[in-house]
Amino acid sequence: MRRVGERDPAAYYFFVVIRSRPDILARAQECLAVNSHIEVIADRRLGQRRAESAPCAVERRVSDRRRTTKPPLDDRTHPTVFVRKYVPTYAELQQQVDALTRRVQDARAEKEQLQQEIMHLTANLQALTAAEAIRRTSGALAAVADRLARWGH
Repeated sequence: MRRVGERDPAAYYFFVVIRSRPDILARAQECLAVNSHIEVIADRRLGQRRAESAPCAVERRVSDRRRTTKPPLDDRTHPTVFVRKYVPTYAELQQQVDALTRRVQDARAEKEQLQQEIMHLTANLQALTAAEAIRRTSGALAAVADRLARWGH
């Protein structure tokens, strides 16, 4: 079960309740909790999103493009509204899949590149370790040769 305020990405519909009616919100959340395709939310709007500005000389739009919520949320007559949640189209989903496929391919190529670099660095480290071992051995042999030369052998 979802916690209050947690969004369900699989929901197909919003059941919007006017903010001044928490009793309806609680009851709707309780009744619709069993349906994972409906998400019950409180209306967060405080008013119109766009402030009315001074009218322009010529109205270029044929009509207001913003769709009103039908019926509008009203505390007395319509305290709730049922709306369809945006569901991406097949083409949009395919674009997302294609983008993710490219990212996966890029990540795999980068992984391969990093693995090659690690192999190269490991080989260099082994060569340096071997060179250091040879330098120590030759230093120890030189010290033995000096002692032998002092003893006259």
